[in-house]
Amino acid sequence: MISAEDECIGEVIHKGQERKQSPTRILIVDDDSSVRELLEFFLSREAEITLAGNGRAALEKMEDQNFDLIISDVDMPITNGIDFFLRLHAEDENVNRKFLFCTGYINDELREVCDRYQVRFCLKPIDVLSVQEIVRQMVELTFV
Repeated sequence: MISAEDECIGEVIHKGQERKQSPTRILIVDDDSSVRELLEFFLSREAEITLAGNGRAALEKMEDQNFDLIISDVDMPITNGIDFFLRLHAEDENVNRKFLFCTGYINDELREVCDRYQVRFCLKPIDVLSVQEIVRQMVELTFV
């Protein structure tokens, strides 16, 4: 079990091994640059951050990069967050473990997707401390 002292994004501890520092890679997808920049500011101390303004741009970034966690808005132009998630899920059934919707409102479609695929979400306006805690929990589960 990882103690509170060890609970840091990017630190992975395996039984019988020394602590290894591997940077956690987070993709933040939101059409609002102020939201992207806010999340980047608060999460970049503990992770390597990549930004995208919509789902299509995020998919392009994912062609040559792997991410440990994806934080995505829902209501975006070109490719919205739900379509983005569903495209990823078609390729990787476990993507829900590393996907977090961050949205201003929950509609029936989002609720159905979150329930069906067990995807977490947080609401805007963003409570940065809550998002940091959710990210820590999700990263810990991803590396276990």
